[in-house]
Amino acid sequence: MKKIIIIILINLAVITVIIAKMSSYWESVYRVYVRGIRISPEQSVNVNLSDYDTEEQPENLRIENADDLYLQFCGEERKHFGEKYKNKPIVVLGCSYAYGHGLKSNESFPYLLSEITQRPVFSYASCGSNILDNFPRLYDDLNAENGELIRNSEYFIYVYMHDHITRYLEPNTYDINMFFDELFEYNPVEKLLSKVFLFKYIIIKLKTKQILKEYPENEKSIAFLKHVIDISQKRIKKIAPDSKFIIILYDEKLSSEYGADNIKYHSDVQYSSFWKDLEKDGITVIHTKDLLGFKFDKNYKLERDIADWHPNAKVWKLFTPVFAKEYIKP
Repeated sequence: MKKIIIIILINLAVITVIIAKMSSYWESVYRVYVRGIRISPEQSVNVNLSDYDTEEQPENLRIENADDLYLQFCGEERKHFGEKYKNKPIVVLGCSYAYGHGLKSNESFPYLLSEITQRPVFSYASCGSNILDNFPRLYDDLNAENGELIRNSEYFIYVYMHDHITRYLEPNTYDINMFFDELFEYNPVEKLLSKVFLFKYIIIKLKTKQILKEYPENEKSIAFLKHVIDISQKRIKKIAPDSKFIIILYDEKLSSEYGADNIKYHSDVQYSSFWKDLEKDGITVIHTKDLLGFKFDKNYKLERDIADWHPNAKVWKLFTPVFAKEYIKP
């Protein structure tokens, strides 16, 4: 009996090692596909940077006072603004751009939006994240004391920046994608296997690779992004049925350091017609450049030492009043 148990344990260990090796291999493959920096020769394309509105990579700036008070990292809690206001709340979703990485809390988009509209603002934006990544924190609050306020929110605003499309597809988001079954279609065998957590993880990796295998052609990844937005809208409607969903597309000049292929990929996504198609589903989609008349360039970015060229305080101070006046009811 002991021998049988030992044999079973050894077999389980071998299978685990094989699966781990497979996972490690596919993860390395995905990193090549997703970032678009290292593309195999048969996939490379020739792109003229002059065809795109880019800026030359400036010298790496240094700041003299790296301990300045406004140097805030992403661990600071910035969830609830404008508690004193009684109007219907607003929910903000997004990444470090919406969070305000490198800015004082009172320079961030959610804070300014709260003060200008005189509404409570719940922000679930966090650094390095995306809209799917925001939902778990939002769900936590639905079961807390602020749950009823969130359900009464009139607006859900998602600040999208160019890199988000890759964040739904890169390896460190698989743990999030695991809990969004609507993202993928499963055949009968996959449905059966996906009941086991580890196999579901591998299946999702393979499906993600399938989406990106034609990179730098981006039709499949754009279709996947649209699917992400559709899922997000449905979840928002379940939370707050009467709310309005607004997507702010943050338009910025990409630095030439990104590489021609990567700039083309992100530019094609940012200005794809699919954003207009979303408006047919009742989503309001806004380009920042359409409200302000220009793209944000290095004059609207923080020094690299502070927050890797994230939006500076001028961006939100300029954009937020115009946006609020145009799209948020008094």
